[in-house]
Parts: sequence; structure tokens; C-alpha cells
Amino acid sequence: MTPTSTFDPVRYRDAARAEWGDAAAGWRVWAGVLEADDAGLAVSRKLVELAGIGPGSCVLDVAAGYGEPGLTAARAAGPGGRVVCTDL
Repeated sequence: MTPTSTFDPVRYRDAARAEWGDAAAGWRVWAGVLEADDAGLAVSRKLVELAGIGPGSCVLDVAAGYGEPGLTAARAAGPGGRVVCTDL
């Protein structure tokens, strides 16, 4: 964006959606590793443990990507907790 241009939210949204759509095939290829109990989920569980997330915790996951470890944090926080994940 040049100093004289204006931000176009629709154009930005469309570009972001296209970028995520282009990346989706790569995520699908690695989904089994990312979600495997002894791989990606093990890392998420350890991160949640080290962060001290447990029942009733409130968590903000910034730059959450595809959702892990936010999903693991939500399971640890339980129905009395709250996890908010955000990304582009």
C-alpha cells in the first residue's frame, strides 16, 4: 500500500481468502501429522500443560492458524473456561 492509497477491506478479505484457499491442499497433506496423538497433539498438550491451562481457564490464542493448540486448550479449560482464537 502506498502512502496515498486507501485500504480496501473487501479486496483485503478476498486476497486473504484466496491465500488460505491456496494453502489448504498443503494443510491437508500434513493433517495426519499435525493431529497425530504422538506428534502435533503431543506438542499441544505439553504447551497447554506448561501454560497451566486447566478447568475454568481463559485463554487468548493469537495467530492461531488452523486451530491447534487452541482446540487442546479448550478441552483443558472445559465448559467453565473460555478460549478465543484469532488469526487473519
